[in-house]
Amino acid sequence: MDLSRANAVVVNNVIKNPRGTGISLSAPIGSGVKGAIYNNIIINSGELFIEVEGDTSKNWNVSIDNNLYYPNGDSVVKFKSNNIGIV
Repeated sequence: MDLSRANAVVVNNVIKNPRGTGISLSAPIGSGVKGAIYNNIIINSGELFIEVEGDTSKNWNVSIDNNLYYPNGDSVVKFKSNNIGIV
């Protein structure tokens, strides 16, 4: 589930066997991430369970809580900067 819009809310989903990342939340270049990811079940994620990407020089307002990940992995949630080339 790839979401790249402002104030995305992902609630009460079962995501089974995604090819890559279970839930991907991103903001446009030059913007901070805003959104919420609650009460989801992510099963057999191909890579990451949750990935959040945005401009780290901007304010972020992201809440991630009460999600179940199976099987448990070392890389459950990854936060990533997209402010490449901004000086």
